[in-house]
Amino acid sequence: MPVSALVLTLCADRADARVRADLAGIDGVELGAVNGNRLPMTLDHDEPLAHQRALDALARVDGVVFVDLVSHDFEDVVVTPSSLVEPRRRGASHGTP
Repeated sequence: MPVSALVLTLCADRADARVRADLAGIDGVELGAVNGNRLPMTLDHDEPLAHQRALDALARVDGVVFVDLVSHDFEDVVVTPSSLVEPRRRGASHGTP
């Protein structure tokens, strides 16, 4: 079961209850106490694909500026889906590989 400990940096003008509600709506999320515009959280799922979908959902929450990975434990994951080990490109291309 993958478990991640993260610290989110929230947009200064959006560190409010709406952002917390959007984040809390993502399955597997547990939120800590906001400190300024920083929000500690954990993400816990039974299977790797659900965990990856939840991580992707964090990046789409309006008001989340940056995600710091503090730790990621996946020692008990027996089978890793091939879609998680294939390279994933995001954003602009930086030349031909």
